Amino acid sequence: YSATDHPGAAHEESIYRYPILPGLLAMLAAIPLGTAEGALELGRAKLSETAPWACGALDRRPSPRRWAQAQQAGRGAALLYEATLANVIATGEQARALDLAEDGQLALDVATVTRLAKGAIASLVDGCGSGAFSLDDPLQRFHRDVTVMASHLGNDWDVVAERGARYLLGLGRAPGDPL
Repeated sequence: YSATDHPGAAHEESIYRYPILPGLLAMLAAIPLGTAEGALELGRAKLSETAPWACGALDRRPSPRRWAQAQQAGRGAALLYEATLANVIATGEQARALDLAEDGQLALDVATVTRLAKGAIASLVDGCGSGAFSLDDPLQRFHRDVTVMASHLGNDWDVVAERGARYLLGLGRAPGDPL
């Protein structure tokens, strides 16, 4: 988290002097967000292609609603990610480390982007029927991959929410906190 005590601090270009971990956390959130964006494109196409029991998905009221729910979760994740990334860049440009409250908020933002992306994909899968779980359907891969990403320590909601809340509430570090 240091703005000065890492190998990049010796470089002239400011981006190499950014504290390393906030940038890595921001990159961690980009992967599920991009996955959700790809899943939304696929889900939109499936609405026109899927016709279980000879009833097109677009003609079934829940399907467009599920897609809209997924789209809004993806949009929320993208907006939060953009704000998070802008904050990481601004902090890096100031060549300063995050304080505990900022660290807690960053961790919560990263985990929230992942939660929203995971929820968006789950909404799509729920609206596509059992075919979405077929091994040759890319949607199942998106779903599985983001579920795995959400279990990573940096995205594990139970871990991140507890630590982030402590930091934001001024309760400090616990003995098991990383760094």
